[in-house]
Amino acid sequence: MIGPRTASSGEMAAIAFIGRPHTRVFGLPSAGLTTANKVYPLRDRAFLVLTETSVQDRTGKDYVGAIMPDEQLGSAGTETAAQRWLADQCAQQDSANHNQ
Repeated sequence: MIGPRTASSGEMAAIAFIGRPHTRVFGLPSAGLTTANKVYPLRDRAFLVLTETSVQDRTGKDYVGAIMPDEQLGSAGTETAAQRWLADQCAQQDSANHNQ
C-alpha cells in the first residue's frame, strides 16, 4: 500500500517489490521522490542541484516521479481491497496445493 506520504526510501522499498510475481500495489500515487540529486556549489555561494539518477524496477522500468498503484483507491478503500486481494491469493494457493 502506498500513498502521497510514501516518499524517498519508502518509494525505493515499494519499487523493490514491483515486478515480482504475485505482487500488487494499492492506494494513491506516491510522493514522487524517486530520483537522486547532486549539489554543485557555485563560485557565488549559490548551489546548483541536478537530478542525476533515477531508479529502475526489476523489469527495467524507470521511475521519475510518483509511483502509480496498480489499483488506485482512496485511503478508505485501500486496506480493504488489499486484504481482499491477499485472501484471494491465499485461496488460490490453497486450491493449487490441494489439487496436487
